[in-house]
Amino acid sequence: FSLACESASGVSEDLTAASEVAAALGLEFHAIKRERSVDINKVDALLMKCQDWRDFNVHCAWLNDEMALEAAKLFPNKKLVFLTGDMMNEYVADYTPVEFKGKTYYPQPKVSRDRLRRFYVFGLDSSDREVGVFHSHGIATVQPYSALAEAYLTVPESLIERKDCKEILNLPLIKEAGVADLIVKTKVRAQVGGKDGGTLGLFHDNDITEDELMKHWSRIFAPMSKDGTVKPLIFSGRYRSE
Repeated sequence: FSLACESASGVSEDLTAASEVAAALGLEFHAIKRERSVDINKVDALLMKCQDWRDFNVHCAWLNDEMALEAAKLFPNKKLVFLTGDMMNEYVADYTPVEFKGKTYYPQPKVSRDRLRRFYVFGLDSSDREVGVFHSHGIATVQPYSALAEAYLTVPESLIERKDCKEILNLPLIKEAGVADLIVKTKVRAQVGGKDGGTLGLFHDNDITEDELMKHWSRIFAPMSKDGTVKPLIFSGRYRSE
């Protein structure tokens, strides 16, 4: 069972690759097509599901929410389990800023990839962009890479600093599955996925900025706070405690 998202403007490289991999593995494939619009009235519910306002996690959460909605339509009254690829990028610090229509999204600290790895792994504690979103639709989530967390975190700094680190680690598995030639070689974040910017481009074109997401977050949670304000709840990847 495989799902991918596509904008109404055309087929993305990610979707094409996903369909080819699914065919090679003998999996049923379902393409999700959505218009390039975001219902701002549904943003509050999405922020509560993913427990975050930061754009990179909200963009992922929106994608996951759409997949969950489609899965419920395709398989009504069925107990579903989603296997996801989350965590791999954190383990090998495989994130870079993204340029879209003259604006830089997802800026990264200018430190070594080994230090970034610790930052990203800690950050996994401060968002529910997958498990929380899918759970809200009654879908269980399994993140296979989490089973190998201790092994991945022992990868030496010398390998982490290499841009092809992830390929070195995972290529043997991909070759064994017979899909090595079908994988997109250039790095594309889950939020991007194509020339139109994917989910990032969708939010950008609908003027839903991170500042706008923060306003929604504050409106939701300020009434629940002790002093009627929302102080930063996340600091360096961890929830702030008082």
